[in-house]
Amino acid sequence: MTFNCPHCGAELNGDASPGDSGDCPNCGKEFIVPDVSRRERETIREIKCPSCGMTVEPSSAFCNRCGSPISPSEQSFRPNKTQSIAQTKLTDKKRFSVRDLIGVIVLVIILYEIGCYVYHRLVARQIRQNAIEALKDVGYLPAWHYSTTGSSYAGEKQMQKAEEKARKEHEALIRKRTKFLKSSSAARSVAERILGSMIDIPGKNFKIGKMEVTQMEWETIMGENPSRFKGTDNPVETVSWNDCQDFLKLLNSIPVVKKSGLTFRLPTMDQWDLACSAGSTNSCFLADGTEITRETLDRVSWFKGNSAKPHPVGQKEPNAFGLYDMMGNVMEWTSSEDKPLVRGGCYLSTSTGPCTLIWPGPTHRNEALGFRLCAEKQK
Repeated sequence: MTFNCPHCGAELNGDASPGDSGDCPNCGKEFIVPDVSRRERETIREIKCPSCGMTVEPSSAFCNRCGSPISPSEQSFRPNKTQSIAQTKLTDKKRFSVRDLIGVIVLVIILYEIGCYVYHRLVARQIRQNAIEALKDVGYLPAWHYSTTGSSYAGEKQMQKAEEKARKEHEALIRKRTKFLKSSSAARSVAERILGSMIDIPGKNFKIGKMEVTQMEWETIMGENPSRFKGTDNPVETVSWNDCQDFLKLLNSIPVVKKSGLTFRLPTMDQWDLACSAGSTNSCFLADGTEITRETLDRVSWFKGNSAKPHPVGQKEPNAFGLYDMMGNVMEWTSSEDKPLVRGGCYLSTSTGPCTLIWPGPTHRNEALGFRLCAEKQK
């Protein structure tokens, strides 16, 4: 252990234990090894003489060299040379430099960039799906394009870009489909069938479809069938007002339709009401003159009382104008000042409400909603 001579202050080293005695090799005087623990040795106080500066023992009242008195206020609490290496390393570890701060900042930035990359990679697919659903509601894409659109968005600006891209893709698809229909024999056959099924409304300058547009007609023109209840002669359903506008645009582009001089569109509310009532102002009548009531509704309509799904068109009796399924099967899109409007009954209607009036949005779709064509001479 290491200690100082109590007489001359010389530093002594040896294997002596506390309580052992010996002679100081410096002054020759006898000393007794003090009983100082390791912890106390590591934190022992140094006492220096104010006159000569010699280090003396903490218990000394006088300097061994010059004899000057030592007061407690002159004692300094500085660890001596016996402080352990482990404590020195521990003190060094507590130091935090500017270099360490810069390293932490760089590490945070790297972790942030990695997190952003992982987020975009893992969430990109879900974002694309959300964008497709949002674009469906906007109504810019036809039904056949929903499953192929890969537009994505994140925020309002990205959504606007996605919508603009969808509009351009939609227009390109319409142009491509129009070009295809001009040379399609199947499209020509369907167009001729539609032209032949149009009924002249007495005293009016428009025609209206004898039956609702079927799934076969829709699929031939549009290239897909969005209906829930499949059937070649079933009325097409689950189509929006915007989808119908696409159908009309493509149908009017077929050469045989252009030569006919007719322009197809959706009937207005007044035109549909006139066709449904067959010109009557108070009641609706069958072709044989029988008034349509709750008791006779089953003869002319598919409604909740006799059906749970759409049926092929033309199976019930026509009204006085020769039009089928005006009060049942599926509801029908019409237009009122170029705004979407739904009229008619469907297989979900009760016998007391065969002529529903609804004002949905242009992108609304459901499995009980189809449409009927109206045509006018080109001006």
